[in-house]
Amino acid sequence: MKFEYKIYPRDPVPGAPEGLIFQPKIPITVYGPTGKISFDALVDTGADHTIFPRFNASHIGAPLHEKNVSYTNGIGSDGIKSFYAEGIELEMKVDNEICRWTAPVWFSEQDDFPALLGRKGFLEYFTATFDGENSILTLEPNGNFSGNVVNIWDHDKIS
Repeated sequence: MKFEYKIYPRDPVPGAPEGLIFQPKIPITVYGPTGKISFDALVDTGADHTIFPRFNASHIGAPLHEKNVSYTNGIGSDGIKSFYAEGIELEMKVDNEICRWTAPVWFSEQDDFPALLGRKGFLEYFTATFDGENSILTLEPNGNFSGNVVNIWDHDKIS
């Protein structure tokens, strides 16, 4: 599955005077007990977990319990409270392929937290190739992947 990097304008800075940033963001759909929500998420090799903003949990009916709290650290943060949710399914689609699996997912306490596809719940299931020259991310399910990959043109399950 190949995804073109998304291009975002930004203020020019030393070392990046063109005022553009290219990010490996992909469209993802998140399924919970009572609903689904779709958005772009950053594929982040530096993120330990797959984590989404809190408001996504309410859209899909994912219960957030204090017994499932952990703290996520990042650059310049002292730890952001996040809630682990079970039974969440993720889906990505490109061209004629749909890939869907059950994943461990966390929801940040903050609604303005970026959607991150990290090692646990995402990168552990795929071999990822980041082609910086051509701004393309290639994802191939690996041996850890236990979900489904479906070719929607022939309706055949291919793994």
